[in-house]
Amino acid sequence: MTVRVLFVCSQNRLRSPTAEQVFSSVPGLEVDSAGLNNDANTPLTPEQVTWADVGFVMEKTHRNKLSKRFRAVLKGKKVVCLNIPDEYEYMDAGLIRLLKARIPPHLPAVFSNQSRKIRYLATSLYYRIQPRTGKWWSGRGSNPRPSHCERDALPTELPPHTDPGGWRSKVEPPLKGARF
Repeated sequence: MTVRVLFVCSQNRLRSPTAEQVFSSVPGLEVDSAGLNNDANTPLTPEQVTWADVGFVMEKTHRNKLSKRFRAVLKGKKVVCLNIPDEYEYMDAGLIRLLKARIPPHLPAVFSNQSRKIRYLATSLYYRIQPRTGKWWSGRGSNPRPSHCERDALPTELPPHTDPGGWRSKVEPPLKGARF
């Protein structure tokens, strides 16, 4: 199943073309972008709105303009406001991060399986890149390594646990009259 997505901003110079470029290679998506202003690089047309299954606008003002100008064509269409201000350049790393974080939750049919694959690949890549430190114990969390242990000691090399003055060091006589 292919989902047709339309990205809309004011001028179609920075944010919506970036979104189109980022998501153009995603399987299961057909993407297009346009601007709401008359002097936009690609002005929005009723045909584009009709073509799209989902529309993503960058700001609330874009959603208002879109609903005023294309009310008849928008019936039954999903329009999502991403709340991304006009402070990013084309293909800015921060903008790409925001787009990749905010768009997939609105397209679960396309991204649910892919997000699992991406997480798996990212995790496996992370562990391949990490240098081997030789530490088998992290020293964090609810089960920290005892302070007297050597840094790289294996569990069989650890000294036996002693508790000077603790309950193990006290030898109490058996109770009188107790039979074992």
